[in-house]
Amino acid sequence: MIKISRLNAFVFLVMFFVFVLTSKCLALFNLKITGIDYIMWFLFVALLFIINYKFLSRKLLIKQTYFWLFFILVIFCVLNYFVVDVPLKRYLQGTFFIFLFAVNFILFSNIKIERKDFFLIVDKIIFLLTAIAVLIYFERFFIEREYSGFFLRGVQTIVKDTGFAATFLNINIILCFSMFLIKRNKKYLYIAAFSFVTIALLLFLKAVVSSLIIFFLFIFIFFGRRVRRIIFFIFGGLLFLFFLILGNTFFKEVQYKQNLYFGSGSAETPRNALYIAGFRIAKDYFPFGSGQGTFGSYPVGKNYSPIYYRYGLHKLYGLGPDAVNSTKENFLFDTYWSHILGEMGFIASFFYLWLWIFPALKVHFFLWSNNMETKALSFIITLTIIVIFIESFALSIPEQLQFIMIYAGLGALAYKLLLQDTPRNTF
Repeated sequence: MIKISRLNAFVFLVMFFVFVLTSKCLALFNLKITGIDYIMWFLFVALLFIINYKFLSRKLLIKQTYFWLFFILVIFCVLNYFVVDVPLKRYLQGTFFIFLFAVNFILFSNIKIERKDFFLIVDKIIFLLTAIAVLIYFERFFIEREYSGFFLRGVQTIVKDTGFAATFLNINIILCFSMFLIKRNKKYLYIAAFSFVTIALLLFLKAVVSSLIIFFLFIFIFFGRRVRRIIFFIFGGLLFLFFLILGNTFFKEVQYKQNLYFGSGSAETPRNALYIAGFRIAKDYFPFGSGQGTFGSYPVGKNYSPIYYRYGLHKLYGLGPDAVNSTKENFLFDTYWSHILGEMGFIASFFYLWLWIFPALKVHFFLWSNNMETKALSFIITLTIIVIFIESFALSIPEQLQFIMIYAGLGALAYKLLLQDTPRNTF
């Protein structure tokens, strides 16, 4: 008979694979089924409840601080509904998506999982993410498109967005470093190096910065001073050669981004405009914000929101009413925290950020544990949240199910394992 832990691991992997690949699979057959990922999410959650019925019938394991943060935010949302003029259906949709990560975290921190099954999940995710990287090169060499020189810029990848692929590869580096700590198998280091090179060739500057942060924290935390110096010296030399050969394209990209976000007319760049509007909305609608489903959230992609007219966003490229249901000229979901700030206001945004980074705040000190598995679990939780936080300034990644399955799914499973082996008063 299959153990519950192994069954949970299997369901988790199927969920992750489905959420990662569904979008492109449907596009391959010219199919568009609105909300199919979320329909499947409900089905998978129902399946997990059936599998873990006896286990979940006991008291839910949830940290009291997490519960109170969640409760305060729900109260804010309820009160705000009676202040703003938003249809109930639209408001509930916006609220669902904004709290989806928290629901996943609570769910996965309560299902049964054993360490060997957790690391099985990690290994299979590494396999999938590495396969995504390999297919990027296949696409670059065998499918004719407009590419940027020797770089990979221009590929479409098998995931929803090329930026998503770069973030996935950073997650791959985190997972590979963690597994190397436990198994001491050098193949994980080779895969991490391959992922880093692929990120660099994709020309996503934020992703490159995230990669360097992962690398430096990994070396700083897990190696002594002498080894650090040697590794930094070797890595610095390789990095110098890389930029010496391909640096001109990188510098042009940096200059382009600088002009786009800090140059003349940068206030009309969609991402900048969204953040500026987010602060203005939070100020004008103090203390609650404009309400769920009104600014940068899922319902806006179905029915354009009047808030965009009030703040002049409808005049900007990719932010007008024509962007609704558009797959190309659409920047409505181009940032994450601007939408949180605008819809929830300053006060609730503070509590929301606290809830969002809560797992990392609670486990980061385990990075200095004497137990290598404990260090690895903490590394996964802390670094995935850091990387996704960095990417969230320019992408709506935190509300995408494939990433929720990592930072609020896999992270929750790791958190649960740490909780099992640690006295509760330390959390």
